[in-house]
Amino acid sequence: MDKNIIYKNMLLPLDGSREAEERLDEAMNLVRLTGGQLILLHVVELFPFRGQDMESEFNHLKGPREEYLKKVKARVEGEGIKVKTVLLPGKPAEEICKYAAKDEVDIVLVSPHGAGGIVGWALGSVADKVARHCPKPVLVIRRSGKYAGKQV
Repeated sequence: MDKNIIYKNMLLPLDGSREAEERLDEAMNLVRLTGGQLILLHVVELFPFRGQDMESEFNHLKGPREEYLKKVKARVEGEGIKVKTVLLPGKPAEEICKYAAKDEVDIVLVSPHGAGGIVGWALGSVADKVARHCPKPVLVIRRSGKYAGKQV
């Protein structure tokens, strides 16, 4: 292991949105540079108001999410990159930060545009929360293209 390479193991949270998946190519390019591993994390947000306990709801929802991760993993492995997938229940920003605290994670790669929609706007984006609270370095991977000229 090269001691000069700081960020070998990169955590990429995926929310199932096209926006987040568009950052996958950038993430794979970064991992290629280090020869490290890409860790794909998907957090299933649970809403117990459906009358089920959290564990039952997670078990009900995890099948399609596992298939989603399996598909993305195959794409990454097809590029010759070492990859690991993780599926967790909970609040996305909180679970991303908790998982990032593990020793195997060197840096977290986030997309500022995910599936948050109006709820994300009202409550604050997951990327923003992760950038503010994560115990590890966070790299925000933005969309390629021209500056939109929006006020910040």
